[in-house]
This record gives sequence, C-alpha cells and structure tokens, in this order.
Amino acid sequence: MWGFFISIFFVTFIKNYNMKNRKLVTALRQFSPDLVISLKAHLQYGCDEVGYGSGEYNGLSFSQDYTIGWNDGYLSLDKWDGYKVKDLIDVLLEKTLSKISDADFSLRPGELRNGNPEYTTTWEDEEPSEDDMPDDSELYNIMEIGDSDYKFQGPHTLEIEVYYNDQDGEESSISFVLSEDESDRKPDPMDVVKKPAVKKAAKKAAKKK
Repeated sequence: MWGFFISIFFVTFIKNYNMKNRKLVTALRQFSPDLVISLKAHLQYGCDEVGYGSGEYNGLSFSQDYTIGWNDGYLSLDKWDGYKVKDLIDVLLEKTLSKISDADFSLRPGELRNGNPEYTTTWEDEEPSEDDMPDDSELYNIMEIGDSDYKFQGPHTLEIEVYYNDQDGEESSISFVLSEDESDRKPDPMDVVKKPAVKKAAKKAAKKK
C-alpha cells in the first residue's frame, strides 16, 4: 500500500518538474483560453495521405484506396476549424515539438510536394478491356475523393496565429513560432502540487507507536 502512495507522489513530482515548451506556453497564457487559432506544421519527415474515392470510367464504376507519401511541404488548419488557445496549451504541456502528431491536430494539406503514390483499384461489376485499362493514377485524377487523413509526426516548425479583437473591435492576430524541443525541470507555476498522503499516514503511524 505504501508503494502505491509513493508511486502517485513520484508521478506527480515528475509531471510538475518537467515542464515542456515553457516560453511558448507562458506567452499563450496571456490570452483568453477561448481565442481561436490557426496552425501551420512544416513537415520534417513528410506525411502520409491515406484516402478513399470512387468514380466511373467509360460507364464502369470503380473505387480506389490510395496512400501518397509526401516528402515536403506543410499541413495546416485555419481559425474556422474550432481549435482554441487552451487546446494548443494542453498539447504543448504534454509533448515537445518532435512528438506532436496527427493524434493531436486534424490538419489539412497546405502545400505538399514530391509525392510517392500507391493505389488499390476495385471495379464493381465489370472491368475495362485489357486494351482500354487505364492507369491507377488516371483513375485517381478523375474520381471523387471521399475521406482522406494526413498522418505525420514531429514537424520541424509549428507556426501559430492567435486571433483576437483589438481596442477598436477589429479582428487582429499575433504570431508565434515553435522550432525546437523545449523541456526543463522547473515546475509549471499553474500546477498545484499537493502534499502526498503518505506523509500524513506516516505521522499517524508514528504516534501509535
């Protein structure tokens, strides 16, 4: 039982004494947590676009699963996507830049370059004749794309825009850039470190003796 309390204390200690992205988080906390943001994630290791689509070729229906490995460019989200300052701070307190991924933000393509595609095409009822069989890339270009996801991790730079209304009520914005991992052992001043229950229990035990 004592080990359980000690483990909780140890985890709390590590969490409070290993703050990530201190400079940026401190700057963002000067704003209302409900202000909306936009992001650009400049890719360090590229990203995988994974999607599905369907269409017709010469009256024949087909569907296609595809993956495109993009080597360069950036992904983005805009202020209409609903992400707020508090959402960004939550991520920054948990992860350094190199650990941020599609699990944290649903981003769309901004500008992507140097793609390597792979396609899997399925014909519904009948296939074209061998002489008329189109390339998978041709079908990709004519089909209607349904769902697509963009898998990434560890952008080399994260550009952030925070939107607010100025003194005249006009919309304005301020920019921030995160371009390196930052983590230190000083506590987050916004965290409340509670005294561990094990100490109180230990005192009671000592009195009984």
